[in-house]
Amino acid sequence: MQSRTINLAKSFYVARGAAWPLIVSWLVSAVFMLLFYMTTASAPMLGDVTWIDATQFSSCWWVTAYAGRCVLASGSQISLAPTLLTAILVYATAVITKRRRLDNWFEVAGVGVIQALVVVVVGFASQLAGAWWIAVFVAGVLGALAAAWSGRETLLGDRLWWPSAQAVFARVKRILLFLVLAATLALLIAIVVNLRQIMELHSAYFAGVWGGIGLVLIQILYLPTFLVWALAWLIGSGFAIGTGSWFSIFGTTLRPIPGLPILGALPSNDAWAALVLIPFVAAVVALAFLERRKIKGLGETRGVRVRRAIVAVLIVAFVGAVAAALARGSLGTVRLSEVGTLSQWFFLAIVAAVGIPYVAANAVVLKSEAAASGDAERAGDAETASTTEAAGDAVTTPRVQTSPTSQAAPTEDSEPSPSEDNTESE
Repeated sequence: MQSRTINLAKSFYVARGAAWPLIVSWLVSAVFMLLFYMTTASAPMLGDVTWIDATQFSSCWWVTAYAGRCVLASGSQISLAPTLLTAILVYATAVITKRRRLDNWFEVAGVGVIQALVVVVVGFASQLAGAWWIAVFVAGVLGALAAAWSGRETLLGDRLWWPSAQAVFARVKRILLFLVLAATLALLIAIVVNLRQIMELHSAYFAGVWGGIGLVLIQILYLPTFLVWALAWLIGSGFAIGTGSWFSIFGTTLRPIPGLPILGALPSNDAWAALVLIPFVAAVVALAFLERRKIKGLGETRGVRVRRAIVAVLIVAFVGAVAAALARGSLGTVRLSEVGTLSQWFFLAIVAAVGIPYVAANAVVLKSEAAASGDAERAGDAETASTTEAAGDAVTTPRVQTSPTSQAAPTEDSEPSPSEDNTESE
């Protein structure tokens, strides 16, 4: 049996790299929250918040980046993830582990274990209350996935199915990029249209220059969350801001909303807004046909193309459901006790608004493709006929030749045939 040698130096090197982004981000968030509190402590909207509450809030807020749920001393629950921080942590983990050149699954698992342990230390050191322990498992899973993705060529490159998986991942990447661009466009339009209301809400905090900058930075850390909400509005699954409110392209239910500046961009649309789905679906179809032109030279058959499109859509819908779960939660107050969209509805909306037109566009046989296929079949038939004709010309009828020995004259020792004996006797 072959023995495995453990390189302790490399193991420590990988472990240090895995822990580094989490430790740095926690320290930065703690310092940032304290500075933000000192510059905005006089704001009436902050109430009786003390610096101790701000310190505990920094740890609670950091844990929510991994879907943790923390309860503050005031009894408020914090569970809405700063998704930009989550994305930064996952990306930093992938970059660091890629530089460390992971070459086996034990190192991948070690990255997940180290990041989970960092969350455990932060949770117990900060004496957090609530279901913050959820972040332990989420941090471990995301860390291991980031490490596996960074070393995918080494870990999975020799698998027979890896080329097909790469083709599917290329489709997933393009669909996700399209959805991000569509959500960004919707969010930018909402911000431009409601810019005056956003500025009024921002000035209500009396935060000063540095406090205003900090308020903007905090909202930027939730930018992917806002993009998920914008996409949820666009594809029809909708999202909630507080109990009883609902925003969707098919209609809006308004209730008193929190005073966060970015929430001034919330839409107040009517039934005509649903017409936006028409150019959205058309863009999805155009994306599918552009992909077909790009991968035309790869020799994908129609069946393979459709199967890969279906798998890609399901992966995108699953990623969207995970993002929707991270973009749903609470920020403590009554008006922010329930925000976000439902993962199951978001999944189904992606399948309906994106998956169906995308797969249908990949299943359609274009006239140019049909003509090319017919020309290829006719060329194949002509080549087969010419080959058969050439083979027929090469076949000749064999001639039977008499052996020289059979025509030789009989020798003296040979016996006469019966016919010769009869002639002599006559």
